[in-house]
Amino acid sequence: MSHVAFEVDHVDAPSGTAWSVKVKGMAHEMTETVDSCSQRARECAVASMGLGRRDHLRLICPDQVSGRRFEIQVSGQLKESGGAS
Repeated sequence: MSHVAFEVDHVDAPSGTAWSVKVKGMAHEMTETVDSCSQRARECAVASMGLGRRDHLRLICPDQVSGRRFEIQVSGQLKESGGAS
């Protein structure tokens, strides 16, 4: 187990919005565990944009989840339009 933070960001230029979501919590190794939850997770199709092998699965039990949504301005700057934490 280890304490981790995981962040995902996305820009949707056609709609003029961008968003960012961060999850903080404890990560548990589940690559070879035998329980049904771990088995179902291993059966999911996971697509990674990163190069190299991705052989380990970790389950994050979240302590905190936060996110923001932005409107993209013509100048290229981002303007925050809403959020949750």
